[in-house]
Amino acid sequence: MAAQAIRGGSIKNALIVGTETLSRFINWKDRNTCILFGDGAGAFVLQASDKPGGVLSAVMHSDGSGADLLTLPGGGARHPATETTIHEGKHYVYMDGKEVFRFATRVMGQATQESLQLAGLTTNDVQWIIPHQANYRIIETAAKYLKMPMEKFVVNVGPLRQHLHGVHPDCRRGSHRRREGQKRR
Repeated sequence: MAAQAIRGGSIKNALIVGTETLSRFINWKDRNTCILFGDGAGAFVLQASDKPGGVLSAVMHSDGSGADLLTLPGGGARHPATETTIHEGKHYVYMDGKEVFRFATRVMGQATQESLQLAGLTTNDVQWIIPHQANYRIIETAAKYLKMPMEKFVVNVGPLRQHLHGVHPDCRRGSHRRREGQKRR
């Protein structure tokens, strides 16, 4: 949206911020979720320029068909917090890891191909991809789906937990450090 506003001339600079605090919804005794989710924040600036480049394409989709696969069963208006919901652990994240993995690997590859098509590019035109940092296996499976080597993927999942928004700027920053001197396209 920010890139579109810049291209349309309504703004010259945009500050993009992603943040989340997931640790308060994690059951630290549940190894299926506690090792995956954490807190994070990051930001970057998009700026108008006469130089070629910038955000060439972006895709966003929403699919609620798997809403029960990754959920927070208690809290909110439907199931307000009570002594019972807290005792039953309903205010913690629940995840069906196997099904979330299947969904994530499928949509990550599809969204990447769609974005490349919109930009008029192929996987051969891409020097590196900064994917959602869910877990290494999801990224690895998406790379196989795209028939791309893992060397083209900036991965920051090792030292950090899963972050929904905050990790992308960190990966972008880290990609400059790791690939210093490498020509970017």
